[in-house]
Amino acid sequence: MLERFRIIGFPMQSRSLAFLLMTVASGVQASGTESAAVVTEHTRASLITDAQQDVVAGGEITVGLQLEHQPGWHSYWKNPGDSGLPTTMRWTLPTGVVAGPIAWPTPAQFRDGPLLNFGYGGAVLLPVRITIPADFKADVLEIGVRARWLVCAEICIAEAGEFALRLPAGKAVAQERLPATNDAFARTQARFPIDLGGIVPARVTGTQVVFSMAQLPEAYRGKDLELYPETGGVVDHSEPVLQAWAERSWTARLPVSPQRSESPEFLDIVVKLPGEPSGSRIRLQIEGWSSP
Repeated sequence: MLERFRIIGFPMQSRSLAFLLMTVASGVQASGTESAAVVTEHTRASLITDAQQDVVAGGEITVGLQLEHQPGWHSYWKNPGDSGLPTTMRWTLPTGVVAGPIAWPTPAQFRDGPLLNFGYGGAVLLPVRITIPADFKADVLEIGVRARWLVCAEICIAEAGEFALRLPAGKAVAQERLPATNDAFARTQARFPIDLGGIVPARVTGTQVVFSMAQLPEAYRGKDLELYPETGGVVDHSEPVLQAWAERSWTARLPVSPQRSESPEFLDIVVKLPGEPSGSRIRLQIEGWSSP
């Protein structure tokens, strides 16, 4: 089956957006470990299954959309930053089978002039947990997903694909898997941020959200960190984050977006050293918001 769609809009900043008609293929690989791939000039995409899992009633498995970008191209995190769009997935599943949210690995930063965006170059796997009901009786678990992603370099191009897997129920599918799928999930596990736990108080002072904390990893001490707010539209990513260390205490001043439309009480942020694959997640509790 072929899917055809047209790009109808995208935040126009300094990028040149390609308005064009894209055609991508979809397919099924029966009882396999990886769906048929959608291959464009910019990405190779497929749906794969995790290793060491049984497809059984009342259990859970993990599948993931794997995107392999051509050099110079990238897709986006759940908060894409100053421009861009996050990858989305729409699932087709048997009655009672439920797909959870995307478990987003820690992204990297991509600068485009004054803009700062968050996303993934190279290869990335976006895992999703699939929950199987206790009354599931089929011999095969059929999983389908329609995914959309935006890839950017000098231009941005919307791409999409439909993917399907047929996994035998009642036995481990690991015996049928390609070793590459095992490696992909292992590498992704090492890219999830470590939750530091607890809540860090923060306060709006003028046009900044200010907070201090002393629970960061020892390797961070005295160094400038990259910050990735998990909620978009709150922080002005194009402005620098002012940082200072006093012994073990780190203070950061986040510039508030002038286009802010929300005043969240809680804001999760991933902080990491440049080049670090995972980073640490902290939760801010913010007081002192004025009306947007």
